[in-house]
Amino acid sequence: MATLQGFEMATLSATDLVRVVAAVMHREFVIACRKLQAEGEDDIKMPPLLPSTDSFYRPDLISASLVADCGYAAALIANAFSSVDADRYCARLQESKGTADPAIDRELRRYGRCYGRSQSAYTAPCTMVDKFGNILAWYLPNILTHKRQQFSANKPIPGESKPSWRRNEQNFIQPPNPAAPLGAPTFAPAWYPIGSPSEKPTTSATLSGDKRESGLHFLDEMAETNALMAAILSVIHPEQFQIGVRAHQTLGNAEPLREVLAHWPSCFTALQVINNRVSPLHTDPGAPYPAFDVIASIGDYTGGHIILPTLPVDFQQPPGSVLAFCARMLPHSVEKFVGDRISFAWFMKDRV
Repeated sequence: MATLQGFEMATLSATDLVRVVAAVMHREFVIACRKLQAEGEDDIKMPPLLPSTDSFYRPDLISASLVADCGYAAALIANAFSSVDADRYCARLQESKGTADPAIDRELRRYGRCYGRSQSAYTAPCTMVDKFGNILAWYLPNILTHKRQQFSANKPIPGESKPSWRRNEQNFIQPPNPAAPLGAPTFAPAWYPIGSPSEKPTTSATLSGDKRESGLHFLDEMAETNALMAAILSVIHPEQFQIGVRAHQTLGNAEPLREVLAHWPSCFTALQVINNRVSPLHTDPGAPYPAFDVIASIGDYTGGHIILPTLPVDFQQPPGSVLAFCARMLPHSVEKFVGDRISFAWFMKDRV
């Protein structure tokens, strides 16, 4: 079993940084679940987790702020996993004539899903499941701390790409003072360009040629956030996390990709930075099922709800919120908003 000895924070490889942050997240998540159980939530069951991560539990190797972010995120994930069914909760409260009753709260946590279509966007941490109990979406509002939402001064510059609705000028909203140029640059250490007959993956255009230096600088500034999002995935979808880590270990054997992967502390295969764009209803056919896309939004804006019409609720996406869902299976769109909105979409490509 691999272990970490004699390392300092500055010497951690990208892969080891991912594993250390995931181990810290797991420890904090278990603690959060036990606190809920101690508060009387005896029916809360722990979700499947990664195999033992104790050998990588080294919070001393990462920044104190990142450890604190793990604790905050883990508590919110635990609450989402034990979330109350909104419709039945309201109906049950009506039966009790509005009187708060801890016994009712415990009862409602057993439902674990919403029935019927809500007329307003959901605002509380929750999961959406199918009739077999498979989680299709995790909604984690305000999971990113204020510090984690501060956008880098080294703003990514969109590169040239093939025409697509994703880059259609009509889908972008121009705020008075945008934090970054309008566009949707994608960063990927291993990438198959659209229509490319290449049998081997290459780095994305944002990490190649004259954009390479600025692209790597941007990834370095995003390193802790990338590792944090990977750690969140390690709790909400441990199998996908493991597949991503193994894929990067294999890709790292190829000389052209090794240098970029050293700047990529993530289990995802790509990150897209979406600056002030609405999205029409669509699915992502390149994503594997049942993998999650993970979307986080920051900025100063209102609106921009994420709509998933096949689920019983829509989701508000206030700054600092995260939504993880099966993008290949669930049609989704982003409504209009007012202000300056930047979204980060971490995802995996099946081909990679």
